[in-house]
Amino acid sequence: MSSRYANVIGITVTAVGLMMLVLPGAATAQGVAAEIEKMRIASQRFADVKVALAEGYVPAPPGECISAAHEGLPPEWGAMGIHYVNPKILKMKAGGARVDGGSTHTDFMNPAILLYEPQADESLVLVGIENLVFLNAWHAAGNSAPPTFAGRTWDT
Repeated sequence: MSSRYANVIGITVTAVGLMMLVLPGAATAQGVAAEIEKMRIASQRFADVKVALAEGYVPAPPGECISAAHEGLPPEWGAMGIHYVNPKILKMKAGGARVDGGSTHTDFMNPAILLYEPQADESLVLVGIENLVFLNAWHAAGNSAPPTFAGRTWDT
């Protein structure tokens, strides 16, 4: 992990990513599937990027598709898409680091970040949602353990 991300805890929620989680027991897997379905339904309104813009989301710098190649990694590692962030939810600070804020937001029914995949016709397809918790803010709020989702600890 590069130093510019060292003070950030993040999680990306996509159908593919969560379906790859190895969780014990069918009941747990069904519970996770139900939570993913709730998140999918809650985020459907953002399928139209105009709705996201109207609700305060803006393209995160640099405003282009973030790919492995963009980050200096092997291109075959793929891409994440264009990130649209909600500065109010993230409690973003002006200027400074690429993304810097005070968020402790973990509610996936109202995600802080939307991920869009650019299409050949220049349209955007919603492919994921994400929340971002800033480590300093998380600890300042009195949390000692990292956030969790479906029994899994977020990466730090």
